Amino acid sequence: MVASTGLSEDFGRLWAAVATSQTGTGLATGAIPFIAVEVLRVSQLHLSVIVAFSALVAGVLALPVGPWVEHHRKRPVMIAADLTRAAALFSIPIAYLADVLTYAHLLTAATLTALGHVLNNTASSAHLKALVGVDQRTAAASWIDTTQWITATAGPPIGSSLLAAVGPTVTVTLNAIAFLASALGISRIRRPEPAPPPRAPDHHWRREVSTGWRFILGHPTLRPLFINAMVFGAMIAASSPLIMYLMLDDLGLPAWLFGLALGVPALGGLVGALLAPRLERLVSNRDGLMVVLGAARAVWLIPIAFAPPGLAGAAVIIVCDTLLLVCAGAFNPLFVAHRFAVIPDELMARVSAAWTITNRMIWPISITALGALATLSSTRAAIAAAGIGLLTSALWLPWHLRRS
Repeated sequence: MVASTGLSEDFGRLWAAVATSQTGTGLATGAIPFIAVEVLRVSQLHLSVIVAFSALVAGVLALPVGPWVEHHRKRPVMIAADLTRAAALFSIPIAYLADVLTYAHLLTAATLTALGHVLNNTASSAHLKALVGVDQRTAAASWIDTTQWITATAGPPIGSSLLAAVGPTVTVTLNAIAFLASALGISRIRRPEPAPPPRAPDHHWRREVSTGWRFILGHPTLRPLFINAMVFGAMIAASSPLIMYLMLDDLGLPAWLFGLALGVPALGGLVGALLAPRLERLVSNRDGLMVVLGAARAVWLIPIAFAPPGLAGAAVIIVCDTLLLVCAGAFNPLFVAHRFAVIPDELMARVSAAWTITNRMIWPISITALGALATLSSTRAAIAAAGIGLLTSALWLPWHLRRS
């Protein structure tokens, strides 16, 4: 299937590995929170700590990862990341069956899984850049993005059904098996990796750790794109639980309509990812198109704050979320291709690490801040504030690229 697009068989193997791990993750969405609440009976605060602590600790532990990955072959790192996540997840059903599962165990497993995610993201960008040709990068990123949108759409509903039918430990086990299969798939890629760049004789740990951020902040297009990405990601992450609360509490949506409002918009991301290579072929300025799509993502959150009760409110949320994700889905492959074009091979892993770590550190802070605002004012006010924040993200885009 992938080969018919002109991409190599080795990319097909990588894509199959990504699809497998993403499917497992989609199926297990909500399993760890469910185990925490229904099995361990933890409080809402303790459940929030699992999300925030695992992200923050994984970010701190990952600080030295970028420089280390940069100077090693990427494929073994990706395999190690998959095996780490598989081991962490397998430990949960084993401990549950042995009746020794604790909150500390669940927190540790979530943290190791998050660390494996950072490790994989750090290595996978540099690996993908070396695996595909310059003229195939948007198509390759589109394939991976399309797969992620499909698994994000279909995985959680199927996973929820499995969770209700056979329990959460089964979906966690399936996720662990998926990571094992992904590691096996990556190991089957035949094309030799290029030799990693050697360390400088005068290398220093602190300087190497900060290299990714220094390159981003010193680059004329990556700096505004970085700020844009952090603001956009923070506002989306913080508004998501608020929108779910709005649908269930203020709008009073029934369960079937709530599920529909969560699942349908992800199809927009799928449509956008499929459109990206076609849009690229229609325009002469790929980077200018990227900027326009990046701005178009930012306008769809504010109307949700004013959604009326009932079916009309659900329609507003579905339409706005779908259009937001169409724009985001088309933006992402173009954005990945731009990053590949401007980041030197010898800095790819460190820049990816800086990007991922900053994301994972900012999200818990933004979620907590907007949650507090919702408590002090109202859910709609907090969503509106996130919408205004999302609009400001467009100001940070590198608008000069439209004239390139």
